[in-house]
Amino acid sequence: MKRIFLPLLFSMIPLAAAADDKGVWRVFVADATTPAVEVFDIATGSRLDRFSLTSPARVYAGDSGAFVYAVQGEADRVSAIATGFSFEDHGDHADMEVAAPALVGDILSGTTPVHFVPHGDDIAVFFDGEGVTRVFSDQAVGKGDLAVQTYASARPHHGVASAFGDVVLISEPVKDSDAALPDWVRAVTADGTQVGAPHDCPGLHGEAGSGKLMAFGCSDGILVFSPGTEGPVSKHFAYPAELGEGRTGALRGTEAYEMFVGNYGANKLLLIDPSAEEPFRSVEFAGPQIGFELDPARPKFGYALGFDGTLSEIDLLGGVITRTLPVTGPYSTEGGHGAVRPALAVAGETIIVSDPEAASLHLIAAESFTASGAIALEGKPASIAAVGGIPASH
Repeated sequence: MKRIFLPLLFSMIPLAAAADDKGVWRVFVADATTPAVEVFDIATGSRLDRFSLTSPARVYAGDSGAFVYAVQGEADRVSAIATGFSFEDHGDHADMEVAAPALVGDILSGTTPVHFVPHGDDIAVFFDGEGVTRVFSDQAVGKGDLAVQTYASARPHHGVASAFGDVVLISEPVKDSDAALPDWVRAVTADGTQVGAPHDCPGLHGEAGSGKLMAFGCSDGILVFSPGTEGPVSKHFAYPAELGEGRTGALRGTEAYEMFVGNYGANKLLLIDPSAEEPFRSVEFAGPQIGFELDPARPKFGYALGFDGTLSEIDLLGGVITRTLPVTGPYSTEGGHGAVRPALAVAGETIIVSDPEAASLHLIAAESFTASGAIALEGKPASIAAVGGIPASH
């Protein structure tokens, strides 16, 4: 496995690695049924603010840590919330200043925004109802008129896009088909010029970046892009037959290695190392899983939450489940992607699990893998995003 050392794109993550009582972490919580986002201090459990939106949202943190974004598919808009954290890069470290969180307001509008993909300073939001992606700079938010670049595909579909160097990788559907998922990826410059031939990825769903690589989940394997002298170069990795029936529809990229983690079927995770002779390893669980996240501060580990409420710690290098912990009550596997279910986030040395049915956030100490507290809420807390680090002391 190729180990990489990234530039300071995720300013809050290197800061969080030195876990001590100076760390300040906030979790942004979107309710599944109420158009609002609440902000909590993780150390004290106190609510810092509540921001009203137009519709229920899913929340995502930008790579800078300065903003959290509320993607409101029902309201056809994306809103920005200032986290209250600002970071100044000094090369060997980054100073963090702390202020109150604040609602910036709506920054994008369009029909049915869904996929939100940060990649360095650039953020791409794909609008399913239009078949277009809008790309903007994370650092430019809140500084006046936001320059937004729009890239169009052939027709509306459940698509995705990501900035990738000087181009944007955008999904494309078959023009004369009603299929919801796209079948290939184009590399497009800012003026709309296509770079090279389209890249096949049938039934595309799920994407992630890791180092200089960008991966997409296809029905027949994983499509991985790397930089080339004349535009992005792709390589397709077919799923091994021994994995059985399934596909990857959700991907995460590790921050310390050029490696990807993806789901496969209901009860497996794939560990994908594009540089290895055998790129796929699998981790199998006793039952179906709701979702998974990686640990930026402890990059050896990832966490998966089962429908039975059990949280599993996975050693990504060893490819094994190392510890398990019951966290929530069981959740139904029925209802598809629209069902209200728990979500995971990692805040320094704390793993956070939202529990819509119990109206709470469960806090788990990552080092000991034991319950360390809970934050009581109202409603159905679902989507969460955690941001923070170590404040400047000089």
